[in-house]
Amino acid sequence: MDKKSCWMENVFIGGLWKSVKYDDIYLKAHNYMEETKKGLDTYFTFYNEKRWYQCFTRKSPVYGLP
Repeated sequence: MDKKSCWMENVFIGGLWKSVKYDDIYLKAHNYMEETKKGLDTYFTFYNEKRWYQCFTRKSPVYGLP
């Protein structure tokens, strides 16, 4: 990875994990690792398929791309 585009990836990953923490992990407070894995799987399915994004004119990434 070149040093020029590294910051752009960090911005995306930072935003992703911030939403994971505040929308799933902190709200649900899983007690066991199995619950955490299942919760993250459910959240990432929601994040990729059902959550709408303003840049896709209020569509999810799955359905918003041409």
